[in-house]
Amino acid sequence: MKKKQNLPAVSQEETAKEIIFKGYSMEELRYQRALMALRKEFCKAKVVGAVDSLRHPVGKTSGSGAVSKLGKIAALSSKIFSHMNVLDYALVGISLFGSGKKVYRLFSKKK
Repeated sequence: MKKKQNLPAVSQEETAKEIIFKGYSMEELRYQRALMALRKEFCKAKVVGAVDSLRHPVGKTSGSGAVSKLGKIAALSSKIFSHMNVLDYALVGISLFGSGKKVYRLFSKKK
């Protein structure tokens, strides 16, 4: 076991002089302000991206302009159907079959 070293006795006034904060230099203040502005911009970009994804859940527009309605429907349906299992497909099919049957009866009566 090592023997502890004896430290020289230091008065409280001497330790208080060493701890006194002398302040930041102008360069340090500018650096802190630039760092905070950069953090603020990153947070702002993150929030704007999240809001944009909520406004346009289907996808971004292409460089040439707006996405066609058919493209939006296809993207939305691919997102929906990618998370469905076999039972969900069966239930969707049954509900679509019932709706289709009602529409068919409506048009077949008019003939």
